[in-house]
Amino acid sequence: MNSEVKQCQNCKNDFTIELDDFGFYEKIKVPPPTFCPECRSQRRLAYRNEFSLYNRECDLCKRKIISIYSPDKTQIIYCNKCWWGDNWNPKSYGQDFDFSRSFFDQFTELRQKVPALALINDNNVGSVNCEYTQDFAYGKNCYMAMVCWKMENCMYFSYGGNMKDGVDCMGIFNQSEGIYEVMYSDRCFGSKYIQQSANLVNCSFCYSCRGCTDCFMCANLQGKKYCILNKQYTKKEYEKILDEYKLDTYSGVERAKKEFNIFLLKQPHKFANQINCFKCEGQNLFNSKNSKYVFHSHKAEDSKYLENGDVQKNSYDLSVGGELEQCYEGVTPDHSHRASFTVTS
Repeated sequence: MNSEVKQCQNCKNDFTIELDDFGFYEKIKVPPPTFCPECRSQRRLAYRNEFSLYNRECDLCKRKIISIYSPDKTQIIYCNKCWWGDNWNPKSYGQDFDFSRSFFDQFTELRQKVPALALINDNNVGSVNCEYTQDFAYGKNCYMAMVCWKMENCMYFSYGGNMKDGVDCMGIFNQSEGIYEVMYSDRCFGSKYIQQSANLVNCSFCYSCRGCTDCFMCANLQGKKYCILNKQYTKKEYEKILDEYKLDTYSGVERAKKEFNIFLLKQPHKFANQINCFKCEGQNLFNSKNSKYVFHSHKAEDSKYLENGDVQKNSYDLSVGGELEQCYEGVTPDHSHRASFTVTS
């Protein structure tokens, strides 16, 4: 079988199904898609609400709660304590299937009846003191962490896992600790205001740096120490200049931000942020191989059309999900094998 060009049934644009794509669809026994990759992504993302929160009432205990569902929605919503509790039985909502009616109509009716989690997290089940988190699991002492798992002592976080002691960060998936305002980086410690870097210790205001210690306002450096604006200094000179910035004050941080942004405009920027990757196409990828059209993921392997994941193997068309294999068209199919067309499962 060769590659095929098809017309998307939604947007009417042409898209290509490649030879290895057909092999994947045959392996998991699903028909080739009729929507293009962009429309498939939009369809999945219509199920997600990661950052918009509302005040409403739990439909069981009547307690006022925070939820991803607005009060005008007819969906039955339980607070996390009630949903994980024993005061209701999901099987009591079972109903016979009517083969004379549309599957999707009946599935929609079922979803409206069965209580949904107000915030999708496992507080007091797999997590401790993580009540105000969304799409979150296996954490401790976390607050306002969205689309994260396996984290400790973190807050104001989105897309991350396997780390502790972080505030105001995004896209951190692998063994970082003591970080602030860090984005899409890997294995950073005691660092702040870092972008697209890896293996940094006690660094601040760094972009696309690797294996550096005690560097300030630097870009594209590897294995350096005591550098400022990419210039080498002695330890004593470095500490003196750093003290002069007074980074423990608002004015000092604002000064550094302004100077760093001007400095970055003059620096080369890599075509994509890929750290320890082999034969990959995408952005913000870490420790991945043989994957295309993958974005913001850690350990993606032999996969396509993924965004925001952690350890995903031989899978296509996923919006978030971790430690999974041979999954297809899913929204957060964690710890799953051959799960297709699933949402938060």
